[in-house]
Amino acid sequence: MNTRRLKDGTNALQVPTAGEASLSPRSKQGSSHQILENILTEVKLFSLNTISAIHSLKEEVVEVKEALKNIETTIKYKETEATNKEKHDQEEKRLRQAHISIWTETLNERKHAFFGFLKNEEKAKIYEAYLNKEPPFIPKICLEKKVPGQDGDEWIALKQDKEIANTRHMIKQMKTYAKQYNEKRKKYRLRLCVDTTA
Repeated sequence: MNTRRLKDGTNALQVPTAGEASLSPRSKQGSSHQILENILTEVKLFSLNTISAIHSLKEEVVEVKEALKNIETTIKYKETEATNKEKHDQEEKRLRQAHISIWTETLNERKHAFFGFLKNEEKAKIYEAYLNKEPPFIPKICLEKKVPGQDGDEWIALKQDKEIANTRHMIKQMKTYAKQYNEKRKKYRLRLCVDTTA
């Protein structure tokens, strides 16, 4: 029996409530067992939920890793593409400069060849025209030096023949140079035409 101490110090008998009276020790033991089973079930459910959450988290981590790998690959590709473009631009610039340099050199060579041809061709024509005049006009470069004691008519005729021969030789030389320069000029013109059509 349960007793309860009152304010005046006397003990009073405590009457059990309806709920307590109905619960026997066995039923109390059964309800605690039920509570433990409920707690165990909840723990099991929580564990299962946690495991599935961990699995889904692992899958998400794998997806994020793959996405990061794809992003990294894309960045590397873009960097490689940019580097390749830069290298291509540099190579193109170098080739363009080399091409310009070759063209400039070829044009200068062609110009020199043309003027060499023109100078020798025209000079040869002028010297021929002067040589065919009566009396023949001899260029200063072909004149023979005066030698003391060679003042007779024979010496003068010999000297004139030699000067005419010198002039003819010079004309022949000029025509040969003109031919060479003209061949050079044609060669450079052909090279320029090939470069243009290539």
